[in-house]
Formats: sequence, C-alpha cells, structure tokens
Amino acid sequence: MAQEGNNRLIAIAIGIGMLIGTGGAVVLARKIKNMLVGLEPPEIARLLEERSAMLQSIKEGVIAVDEFGRVMLMNAEAIRLLRQAGIEDFSFTGQEITVYLSAFRLQKVLEESTPQMDEEMELGGITLLTTSVPIRVKGEIVGAIVTFRDKTEMNQLAERLTGVSLYTEALRAQAHEFMNKLHVIMGMVHLRMYDKLEHYIMDAVEHHQVEIGSITRQIRDPVMAGFVLGKLSRAREVGVSFELTPGSHLPESSQAQTTHELITILGNLFDNAVEAMESLEHKRITLSLYYEKDQKNGCLTCILCDNGPGIPEGLVKAIFEKGFSTKGESRGMGLYLVTQSVKRLQGSIKLIPAEQGCCFQTTIPYIIAGNDEHD
Repeated sequence: MAQEGNNRLIAIAIGIGMLIGTGGAVVLARKIKNMLVGLEPPEIARLLEERSAMLQSIKEGVIAVDEFGRVMLMNAEAIRLLRQAGIEDFSFTGQEITVYLSAFRLQKVLEESTPQMDEEMELGGITLLTTSVPIRVKGEIVGAIVTFRDKTEMNQLAERLTGVSLYTEALRAQAHEFMNKLHVIMGMVHLRMYDKLEHYIMDAVEHHQVEIGSITRQIRDPVMAGFVLGKLSRAREVGVSFELTPGSHLPESSQAQTTHELITILGNLFDNAVEAMESLEHKRITLSLYYEKDQKNGCLTCILCDNGPGIPEGLVKAIFEKGFSTKGESRGMGLYLVTQSVKRLQGSIKLIPAEQGCCFQTTIPYIIAGNDEHD
C-alpha cells in the first residue's frame, strides 16, 4: 500500500511538473514571439538576408553605431569610400567610432539627438557629403546612422544636369523668340511687304550672327559661352537688358570643376538680379569678366550688376547666410550656394558700391587651358 501511495504521489508530481513546464513553455514562446514581432525563425532569416542585400545595393556609404557609439555595421560602398580616403584597416567594427572615424561626428548626434543634414567633411583628401540621424525605438535613442557620398562624383553628375538645364533653357527661350519672328514674317507675307520682309530677315540674321560672334570672341570657354548665350535669351524673354561689357575676356579653363562652380556662381547671381527687378519697368544687368595673369597664377574677376532696389546696408552680411531671405520661407539658398562655390575655389565675393541697384564682385583663381596660353 505504501508503495502504491508513493507511486501515486510521484505520478501526480510528474503531472504537475509537466503542466507547469508546458504552461511556462507556452508563456515563454508567446513572449519570444512578441519580441520577434510575430515572426517565425525562417521569416527572420529571410528578412536579414533581404536587409543585407538592400544595404549592399545602396549607392551611398552607410555606417551604423549603437547608443554607445560602437560601429555595428557598414556596407560595401562605405568600405570603398573609406579605402579611397586611405583607410584600409576595418577591424574597428565593434569599436567606438570616435577612435577611428571621429570626422563623422556621430557622437554629437547621439548626445544632442538632432540630425545633421548635408554636411561637407574632408577625409583623406576627398570631400564627402554626409547626413547623420539618430535611430529611435519607442522614443529612445538606440544608435545613429550616417550616409555619405563622394562630393566629386555628385559634382560631375550636377555638371551634366547643369549642362542639360542650360541647353533646355536656351532652346526654350530661342523657340519663343523664333515664334515671335515667324509671326512677324507671316504678317508681312500677308501684307505683301516683300521688300521690308527681306530687310527684316537680313537684319535678324545679321544681329544673331553678330551676337554669337561677339560672345564667342570674348568668352573662349565653350561651356561658359553657351551659358551666357542662354542667359541672353532668358533675359530677352523676361524683358531684361543683359549686356556683356565690351572689355570682358574669359579664356578656356583647364579645370572642369572651375567652370561648373562658375556657372553656379553667375547663374544664381543672375537669377537673383532678375527676381529683384520684377517690379521695375526698365531692367538692366551687366556682366564683366576680367582675366589677369601674373608670374605664378591666373585670376578671374566677375562683376555682375543690376539696377534693382539694392540691398539695405544692415543686411549686407546676412544675405550670404544659409536660409536668409526677405522673400518668405524655404528661400535664401542662392547666395549661400554662391559663397560655398567661391570657398571651394578659394576665392572671394563682396558687394561693391553702385549708384543704383547692387554689384557683386567675385574673384577666383583661374588656370587656363594650354591652347589659350597666348591670351
């Protein structure tokens, strides 16, 4: 009897243990599933593979750190750019980023919990454009991520886009002019004014040839000549008298980057001038380009003037700041981009006195192409 009682107690204990174990396993399984957002292990493995594939396919370099600033991952593009900057040792994964890559300033993002957008930084002789943002989970900072690209590559892309934009703008303005002239020709044909029509066509052709010939003689750089011709067409379209001063001279540059930055500088100054003169009846813009060469280096001075309302003396310093504008929100980028381009060219820009309106003078180092050495 005693043996049967012991066996019964053992069976009951085993049953209770199994029930407790089963209940605990169910609770633990539910808790783990909630932590895994309801995903099964095969689904988790597939998500990790997909995330890795997406991360490696991104054209931007990506580096992520945890809340302590330790490097957790980086993609192939990040490794390529770091190698380009002269960094070959990537054993710092799991180490604090401030020790190896302090230039990215991710520690600052973690401490201040504020994103750093579109910042330029120098690393190993290359310029990177970086964006750093904190990573939040349920309102708490759990890390930070930085994405970056080689600014030189972006500039090359921007140069192609700028060329297409200038070409499109010039074609649009010329098409508008051409349609106006066709209307005049059609009217003269209907009126049978053939003699006057002949003189009109001859004058139009001669004016067009003189204009192109004058620009190409003064501006030897074909990209800049196209830029100025495009702005001439644009000026006529909006009722602005745009003149390239007779003494202007611009040799062809040996550096495509200089031409790209110069287009950014003059393009933004021109657009700002046109916008400033919107309410005027008679609008005028003059552009002067002066190239000087000393024993060592060449120097280009660009002066763009308008007859607009001018800039109040108290705002002269503020107009070059990012986001500053008197024309409303989401403005104030034009002159900021101009100053950034001038800095990259190691030049200077200033507002010079004018009887009416305002004049911007930009001075930059300028190395001419070999076939223009005689100028």
